[in-house]
Amino acid sequence: MAVLPLHYSLAPTADGYLVILMKAKPFGQQAGFPSLLVDAKTASSIEETGRYATAKYVNGNLRSSSGDYIYRNTSKAFTGAESYPVKFKKNGFEHLVTKTDEETIVVVSTPERTLFDSATVFSYLCAVFGILLLPVRLARKVWSGQGLLDLNLNQKIQTLLILLTLTAMVLFAWATKFYIEENYARKNRGLVREKMQSILRETSDQLSEEEALDFGMTDYVNRLFSQMSFIFYTDIHLFNSQGALVASSRMRMFNEGLISRKMHPEAYADLAFAGRTEYLHEERIGKLAYISAYTPLYNKQGNLLGYINLPYFARQAELEKEISSFLETVVNIFVLLFIISILIGLFISQWITAPLRVLRESLSAIELGKTNRILGYAGNDEIGLLVAEYNAKVSELEHNAERLAKSERESAWREMAKQVAHEIKNPLTPMKLTVQHLQRTLNQGDTVSAEQIERLTNNLVEQIDALTSIANAFSNFAKMPGTKAGPVFLKEVLQNTVTLFSHFDHIKITLDTEVVGQAKVTSDKDQLVRVFNNLIKNAVQSIPETKKGAVRVKLEKEGEGYKITVSDTGSGIDPELKDKIFVPNFTTKSRGMGLGLAMSKNIVEHSSGRIWYKSTPGEGSQFYVWLPAA
Repeated sequence: MAVLPLHYSLAPTADGYLVILMKAKPFGQQAGFPSLLVDAKTASSIEETGRYATAKYVNGNLRSSSGDYIYRNTSKAFTGAESYPVKFKKNGFEHLVTKTDEETIVVVSTPERTLFDSATVFSYLCAVFGILLLPVRLARKVWSGQGLLDLNLNQKIQTLLILLTLTAMVLFAWATKFYIEENYARKNRGLVREKMQSILRETSDQLSEEEALDFGMTDYVNRLFSQMSFIFYTDIHLFNSQGALVASSRMRMFNEGLISRKMHPEAYADLAFAGRTEYLHEERIGKLAYISAYTPLYNKQGNLLGYINLPYFARQAELEKEISSFLETVVNIFVLLFIISILIGLFISQWITAPLRVLRESLSAIELGKTNRILGYAGNDEIGLLVAEYNAKVSELEHNAERLAKSERESAWREMAKQVAHEIKNPLTPMKLTVQHLQRTLNQGDTVSAEQIERLTNNLVEQIDALTSIANAFSNFAKMPGTKAGPVFLKEVLQNTVTLFSHFDHIKITLDTEVVGQAKVTSDKDQLVRVFNNLIKNAVQSIPETKKGAVRVKLEKEGEGYKITVSDTGSGIDPELKDKIFVPNFTTKSRGMGLGLAMSKNIVEHSSGRIWYKSTPGEGSQFYVWLPAA
């Protein structure tokens, strides 16, 4: 604001004052250079308000309107409300109606939010959260000690599908964006050529009588170009044959020093020296890029007057809006495809890896000496080949297992034959000596008393009993693989076994159990009875007859099965013998063949259990048997 005093008389005081109020007025939507003269804040405000349509009604008649919404010429559609302002939806727009006074109604309208807009917000949120969760997931893998590329087959398939989808969408978006920009630029160049031809014809009609262009024509041509700029919606410059500016529809850009008063050198060289009739290229003012077209202007005699320049400022906002809309659509489609690819990846990975999981479970269940499952797979792909190879190897394994078992049986029979032969020789020698002694006595004619006959008979019966014991032990050990599995109640079996051994005077045998129910397992009952008989008998025999001792049998639940502990207060086991306890034919007793513990280990393992022991020399031993629950 400025205040200037006015003097009409000779009086020292002012006769009046001139008040000048200067207020900035933003440029409207005009073509060309005015966008350079609008500050960023105002340009942002203009862009923001461009989304709205407005209308003004006075006394029910439309006085002015702007924007994309087509208003009616009367305000009937916006009247009748009880109070103002009022908001409602109509024809795909949201309208805000306000009464400024009794005669004036102002309407502001904006496009109504659609389901697509909501989907876009959801897609953006999914993309943002996905980007935020990715480093968290990677950090967790690193924190847990895993490598970033340590993925199982399921994760690899899902990651591959997601990466393929992401790559395809990014390439598609980039290619489409490039196509839109190129198509938009090509369309603008065609539009510039059309405008240039129209302006050239109009200018030629007005200046065809001139012999040359001089600066005295500047005002006339400026007015002519100003009128034409509103018609063709573009700025127009005219340079003389030497490339100096003569006139322009917007001289302010040259006066402000934003543009040189000389013609672009490349355009001048191409038109003046190369003889081209048109030159079109991109020029810049600061960060603003625009298409600039040049063409020569001739008079009716065909003499060169100068060069017309047409700077065309493409509506960058429209291009950005078009690209933005396209990218929003791409993001929506990408999120949809991303979700679909995850679901498809889960399905495909499960479908592909299902035979592999079955194969892994079958491999983990393979045992020698048992019938292993053959997999069925109908496909002829790589998995089918793998399954076929697995089935072939299972058959081969069973065949080799049979051969190995046969070889082991033959080897065991040979070893047992040696042992049995050795054991049989021991009682046969005294039996032979006794019979030979009886034969010599009879040959010499001596009489044999009844006492000698009884002693001889007792000797023979004792040795025959030893041979029978050897034969039974050998027979029992040889029959171990043939089991009759069925339900066995451990509590009942242990109670009967403890009762059987309860007649010892110097040994106290007890059963301790806190298991609820009968502790059911699956095994051969007779063989389990034999195992517990052997363990308790060994515990009893480890305690000298001259010493009082105790044998404790304990039954308890452990994991998915039951653990039976047989502990004694006997002499214990020498640590040097710990690797030989369960070996056939090994014994620390003066009697027996050393097959009891080997037989027990064989029975327990065929029942899918395990047997082990702990011992302290001089204090006693503890034998443990674990069997899986039925």
